[in-house]
Amino acid sequence: MPAIYQLRKLASFLFVCSGFSKLAKMRRHGQPCILMFHGVRADGDMGLLDSGLHIEHRVFRNVCAYLAQHFNVVPLSEIIDSLKTGHKLPECSVALTFDDGYASNYHLAFPVLKQFGLHATIFPATGFLDQTEMPWFLRLEYAVAKSPRTAIKISHDGRPHTMHFNTMQERAKSLAVLQERLKALPQEKIIPEMNRLEEELECGLPAAEELPDIFRPMSWDQARELHHSGHVELGGHTHRHLILGHCRKETAQQEITECRDRLTAEIGVAPRLFAYPNGQVGDHTPDTADLLEAAGFTAAVTTSAGAVRKDANLFTLPRYGSPLSQFHAEAVVTGSFETIKEIRNAPFSFLFAPAT
Repeated sequence: MPAIYQLRKLASFLFVCSGFSKLAKMRRHGQPCILMFHGVRADGDMGLLDSGLHIEHRVFRNVCAYLAQHFNVVPLSEIIDSLKTGHKLPECSVALTFDDGYASNYHLAFPVLKQFGLHATIFPATGFLDQTEMPWFLRLEYAVAKSPRTAIKISHDGRPHTMHFNTMQERAKSLAVLQERLKALPQEKIIPEMNRLEEELECGLPAAEELPDIFRPMSWDQARELHHSGHVELGGHTHRHLILGHCRKETAQQEITECRDRLTAEIGVAPRLFAYPNGQVGDHTPDTADLLEAAGFTAAVTTSAGAVRKDANLFTLPRYGSPLSQFHAEAVVTGSFETIKEIRNAPFSFLFAPAT
């Protein structure tokens, strides 16, 4: 686990054990939070190179048990409705979300949700579920992890750059550079570039039945079971997992409408909620929000961290990343990290001003 994650876990433990998180929680009165997960990996499964995208099953279960005992886990749609109507949510409300549509959401996360009576919103990329459009970042991770090459040369930031693959650490470092390079491309070019990289790396994805467990998409039958369970709502996440803010308008519109239409056809209900791929500033724009609204979506979530304020824009709702432990979950949801920043910036005034 990277050192920064270890520091966050330690800080979170100290926040909770010292009672600081309770102070932070008082300042976050009336502000719900949205947590973001992706996949869930079996205990002991170290994944390939980006295991942080897939929370370990025991950690996910511990987080859910803690949230169920100490917070109010509500459907994301209830948070949206409260913003629209002004009706009051239960104090310390938290919504759970999953991006992409991994089979592990069904096999590993769903039983935990049922055990603790929790609700979640899953945002699948519909081409992933169709098994016709493997998300480019999964293709890239697999190719970098399994390539027989020891190095390749690329152009990065306008300069020649050598990607080394002698150790898993070098492969992970090269993966991070290549991910950022592809994210910055006009998205119409990302699939051709991914095809080229697989050829250069001499490694493409195997047949579906040979994929690592963490890479497998849920089936549409599983998606329908989740939808009818009462524990899950399905939302949109584009068709090919393209970053909408880096697409031409017609490409973004196609990604949105094809995703909506596939979900409607398979589930029988048009999705109302949407999650932006990548989801950072610049990955969504006022134009993409307009396209979503025109397609019938009523709200969208980003990956920018923060609590949901009463004046939040429905199409740029913030989310926190996947907790590293139950203590990290409490520190995040109570706003402990933000409170520390406020103390650092204004050591006295934070005591007298409520969180905004």
